[in-house]
Amino acid sequence: MKKKLAIIVKGPENGVSFYRGFGPFQHLERLVSDEWEFHYKSTIPPADWSIINQFDAFFIQRPSKRGAMQFANACKQMGKHVWFDYDDDFLTIPYGNPAHMAHVSESSKKEFVSVVNSANVVTVSTEHLLKKYKPFNDNTVIVPNAYMENLLPWPRYKEKPMKMNCLWRGTKTHESDVNVHLKQIIRALEHCPNLSITFLGEASMTAHYELSKRFPDRFKCVGPFDVITFQQLLSQLEIAFTIVPLIDDDFNKAKSNIAYIESAYAGGATIAPNWPEWQRPGVYNYNDDKDLGHCMIDLAEDFEKTKRLAKEAFDHVKNELHIDKVNELRKEVLKKLSKLSAY
Repeated sequence: MKKKLAIIVKGPENGVSFYRGFGPFQHLERLVSDEWEFHYKSTIPPADWSIINQFDAFFIQRPSKRGAMQFANACKQMGKHVWFDYDDDFLTIPYGNPAHMAHVSESSKKEFVSVVNSANVVTVSTEHLLKKYKPFNDNTVIVPNAYMENLLPWPRYKEKPMKMNCLWRGTKTHESDVNVHLKQIIRALEHCPNLSITFLGEASMTAHYELSKRFPDRFKCVGPFDVITFQQLLSQLEIAFTIVPLIDDDFNKAKSNIAYIESAYAGGATIAPNWPEWQRPGVYNYNDDKDLGHCMIDLAEDFEKTKRLAKEAFDHVKNELHIDKVNELRKEVLKKLSKLSAY
């Protein structure tokens, strides 16, 4: 008889669910269909024995509050297994982030640690998160984000003339990150008349005002969109590189490489902080906000370098971060769940 896994994630239109929920699990289900069947839920069900007993294990995305811990403990009391997944550092959410107030107090942090501790297995997206969460749960492992060719057929890489179009993609949660680096973005655009910039998602109001005023013919802002429309637009954009302007703090150092994957998908290189998560083929690393402007100018003025980095990123993502390879790690997690004691 097949085992049953309940996958509790936000809706399929959610970006986190796309990369770490619905997206990879729809691919994984085909790999383990002889042993497992998957059932998708949008919320954590009540800690009710009649519900818990319908499944052998539960995957829950980004749980952070006491209800998740109570549910996990109820599952383990019935011999069921619980798998939690995280892609953010819930212990260092900065002021200005919409989730800050819900997690800033010491009692909230202690509650979160208890939640992490209650799972049988925890998966995280980065080495930084592994170091943060493993002290609270020894069964913590890295499963990186992946390019999912099952959902987005890879556009054929073409040796075509490259337009010097820079991309920023993100949401309002990165408003402070963009604003801190805005002077350098403006400096690069002033220095390089051949460089244009596209904001895809939700732009900082300050950035939108300044860039549209100064560069009306070279700045474009589109979005926000649902995740599939977003990915389709990415494949249509002609970009040279993507910028990842991030404030140097613990929360951002835990951030994963989705921007890198998306930039490679769109045929571009990436300019990102000189942190371990971003030290990858095809990434031009900056050391501080002033260095970001220098990197933008350097790539805008050096077509061959930009083209080489874009090809390196494309090859690395396709070969090393493809869903076929990354989901072997999730298969190992399922094997581990089968072997673990629930208690």
